[in-house]
Amino acid sequence: MATSYQLDSAFGVVDGGVPASSNRDLGLPRFIDRILHASSRRIRFSVESSLKDHDNFTRHLNSLSSVEKARFNPWASCYVVVFKTGQSVDAIDWLASLPRRNREIPFVPEPVAAPNTSSSDVQVADEDDDKFVPTRIILPV
Repeated sequence: MATSYQLDSAFGVVDGGVPASSNRDLGLPRFIDRILHASSRRIRFSVESSLKDHDNFTRHLNSLSSVEKARFNPWASCYVVVFKTGQSVDAIDWLASLPRRNREIPFVPEPVAAPNTSSSDVQVADEDDDKFVPTRIILPV
């Protein structure tokens, strides 16, 4: 069953079965604005504009052992984190385990893709591109 939390401006939980308290009492990072949705398998939370390096924070979230996949939605300024199968995660406790401030987020380098392309693969890709003929597209007038 999904639990939904709503935090007020002082980071007190307004709804979700947890009594209202301050951000310090909950131990949430300062850059988290509010929890939009939480279940034992998935969490979605919005962040403040003070968090600038969204790519690094996404890589940091993906590097955590309990996380299967994390992604950032730039339009909604929120993160969606999917936890690994078989893990039951409490949203408040999991968020409290994250770094408290922006500058405390460790730098996670981008993975370097190994050049594994052979010349025959490049030729096949070029041949596939030649097969597309844009004049065959018929648009209604």
